[in-house]
Order: sequence, then structure tokens, then C-alpha cells
Amino acid sequence: MIRLKTLVTLCLFFCVPPAVFAETTPPATLFEDAAALLEQGQALEATAIYRRILDGSSNREQRARALLFLSTLYSRNLNLPDTAVACLEQIEATYPNTSVIIDARFALGTVTYRSGRFRQAVTHFKQFIERYPDHMRSSSARAWLREAETLAGTERPNLVQNKAMDQLPDTVRVLIRNKEEKVILGKAGEPMAVLQDGLPLFEGDGPVTLTRTGQDLAINGVKAGSQTLSVQTPGRLPRVDGHAYRGEVTLWPEEKGISVVNTLAIEPYLYGVLPKEMSPLWPEEALKAQAIASRTYTYHTLLNRKGHPRFDLEATTAFQVYGGADAETPETTRPVDLTRGRYLAFQGLPIIACFHANSGGMTESADAVWGAALPYLQGVKDSFSRLAPEACWKKELKKDTMVRRLWAKGYRPGGIISLTTADPSPSGRTGQVIISTSRGRLELTGNEFRQAMGPTVIKSAWFTATRQKKGYLFEGCGYGHGVGMSQWGARKMATSGFTCDTILHHYYKNVSLVSIDKEGRR
Repeated sequence: MIRLKTLVTLCLFFCVPPAVFAETTPPATLFEDAAALLEQGQALEATAIYRRILDGSSNREQRARALLFLSTLYSRNLNLPDTAVACLEQIEATYPNTSVIIDARFALGTVTYRSGRFRQAVTHFKQFIERYPDHMRSSSARAWLREAETLAGTERPNLVQNKAMDQLPDTVRVLIRNKEEKVILGKAGEPMAVLQDGLPLFEGDGPVTLTRTGQDLAINGVKAGSQTLSVQTPGRLPRVDGHAYRGEVTLWPEEKGISVVNTLAIEPYLYGVLPKEMSPLWPEEALKAQAIASRTYTYHTLLNRKGHPRFDLEATTAFQVYGGADAETPETTRPVDLTRGRYLAFQGLPIIACFHANSGGMTESADAVWGAALPYLQGVKDSFSRLAPEACWKKELKKDTMVRRLWAKGYRPGGIISLTTADPSPSGRTGQVIISTSRGRLELTGNEFRQAMGPTVIKSAWFTATRQKKGYLFEGCGYGHGVGMSQWGARKMATSGFTCDTILHHYYKNVSLVSIDKEGRR
């Protein structure tokens, strides 16, 4: 694997356009927003917020703190220890008198240790102990130092990566209902049971209606307490609101409703994902590419998400759309089986395998969208997507409609006076949207503007805006954020005779295709 330290470091600090906003959000709120995104497994979106603080805050403490959190994110979530070290070294060089400098110097040791660079870790921990002999972290530094000294001379990052993959769970917990007022379990005439701690609260034929009564659940109107319940359907798949799911179904009362989780093995989970992300009628090589990308995304999320204690993923576009057993088709199950255990790896670990509907002819880099310079998510020419549906589009929006949608997203503009675009990315997508309003100037990135207007309305950030009598005409190319694999491009490549491996290496750079046996591990 080529050494990317210099390239990644330069991209992190010099290639990413600043995210500028006219209305200042308190940094404390931004840090909370980033933490919430990380809990949801959305590392790239969290990166964008830390970049916003770093580029927009005048407070040195806040900027240093943003760099510290970026270093943690790059090390633990994005598998880029060199970039993490660059963030920490930037704190030492630029913000040595801030309150986070001690944490940064300690982190230099832990980052290099966790990446298997034990000699470097020894140096960093020794320097920390010399500088802060009486600090409360010095005892921890001494313990880390002893371990690093024992391992020094056995620099073997692969062992670190294999250890991480050994932590990959065998099952995935998918949130399939979120704070619903009512949930219906089972099917008419089919026997079922609702259990609490293994003991039946209900036994009989379905369906069963669950509602909330105060803080408790109620089964067909009978109070059942506030504990987690499970569903048992002997010889049949459990059903939730009429839909069948493999594996186990559990549910519990929330403050504002009932939530339901489906727990199942990873490969059967993908059976319910693939037909929702790509048409079963598409060529098998494209479906195999999507199966590998979806599996990779799942592995990465399972290894990096440290959020809700009850579930790992949601069955929505915020993660991957999941339809359960009812969505399965033979045409999409076969590609999952044919690629069983295969995933895309960078330096041995699963990548964030972003994908989108259509690139419009050029994919986008992750740093242009989220401010995260990832070696495997670079912009590539993509002629395969140019003639596909949604390759080009038009949409006219009235000014008052735009204002309402901006307010719905938390921005507070007045009436729109003018709108211009600037700072195009290397792919040609809009880097910045500048909106002059009666309440001041609002500046958004192209992707943020797209999300505010609606991602099915402004279908990509690759657009131009032309003023009309009552609003603006937007004309663009592509559908989605444009990062990673273009699904319509994959379809065209497959119909042209390319294999799934070739498709994946076209859209994801500096990666390896790796297999893991989930029953016997590697």
C-alpha cells in the first residue's frame, strides 16, 4: 500500500474549502451535534461539523478542541492514523497554550500504539511523562509505555487490524419501527407469543396490537409493563405491521411511542437490503458490486458505531434501506450469497463504502462534500453514468418556497434578494451557495443547500441557478451526493461486460477486496 501521509495531510489542511455560515451556531451546540452524528455512525457528517468549527470559529480553544476531536475520528472511525497524527501535531504547532495540549500529547502515544507503531508510541509516552510527571494521566502513560516497549520492534499493523475485525459481531440489530403510536404483531390465524424475560404475556393467534399506556406497553389493551418484549412465532417468521422478518423481533416503550428492533445475521440482513438499494432486474455483476458495497458499509458501521445500546442501524436512507424478508427476491439473494463475506478494505479495515444513484458523469471526493480527505473516496471520471436516467434534471423553485425550506432546516433567512453559486469542486459541483436575504447573508455548501431544498428536488450539488421572475431555475447533473459508487454507472458497466471487481475498483481507489468467514472468521 502506498504511503499517503503527505498527501492526506496536505488535503486535510489546504484542499478542503471552508464551510462558511452567516448565522453563527454556538460551538457548544456544534460539538453536541457532531457527537450525536458519531453515535449514529455518521462519521463523515461529524467531520463536516468539526471542519465548520475549525474554519469558522475565532476562538483558539474551540479550534484546538475541534482538531483534537478530528484526530480521534480519523484514528478510530476512518482508519487514517497518519491524518490523526497530523491533527495532533497541528495542535502542538499552532495551539500549544490551549487547554487541550495535554490531551493532544497523550493522544499522540495512543494513536501510534493503536496503529501498531510501537517505537513511535514509546517516544511519545516518554515525552509525555517527562513533561507532566505529576499529571493524573502519567500513570496511564507509564502503563502504555511498558506495553509499547514490550512490543517495540514488532511493528505489525496487520495484527491491530485483525484484532479489530475479530470484534465484528455475528448479528446486526436493525431499528425497523421508531417511536410508533401502535404496532401490530403476527398474522390472523397464526399462533404466536409475546414474551417478557422468556415468560409469555400473551399466547394465541395473531394479530396482536401493542400500544402505550402511560410509560407501559399494552397488549390488546392489557397493561404489560415497561420492559422489553420479544416475539415468538414457532415455525414462521415474525411479522410486524404485516411484514415478515428473519431472526428475532424485540420491542420496548419510548417516551413518545414504541420502537421495534429486528436482530439477525449479517448475510440475511443483506437479503433485505439489496432489493431496496438496487433493482432485482439489473445485471448480476452490478448487484454483486452493490452487495459488497452494502456489506462493507455494514461492517464499518458495526465496528465504529458506539451509539444506541439497543440497535446498530436503522432501516432508512440515513443508513441503508432495509425491507425485511418481504423484500427478498431470488435475483438479489443470489448476489449476496455469491459474494458472501467479501468487503472493501483500506489498510485491512472496512471502508465507508458510500454509493449514490447517479454521478452525472463525474463522481465527487469525500473531502469536497464533508471535509474528510479519504484516499478511497476520490472523484473519478464516470462516462458510464452520463446517459442514464436522472443524469440531467431541471427544477424551478419559488423564493418563498426556498425560504420555508431553509427555516424548516433551522436557518433563519428573510426574503431572498439574490442567490449565487461559487467555489466549484474539481468535479464541477457547487462548493458554495450565497443567499442574500432581507435578514442578512446566508452561505451554505452546495450539499447543504441540496439537503435543505430536498434531495429529491435539487438532486445533486452539480447545478447552476438562473434567476426567474418569482424564483430560480436549477439545472443539474446526477442524483445524490456523488461520492463513491454510482449505481446507474455500475449498471452500465455490468451491461458492458465488466465484473463486479472491476466496477468496485473503478469507483473506490486504494482498496483491496477481502473475504471474511463469519463462521470460522478469517
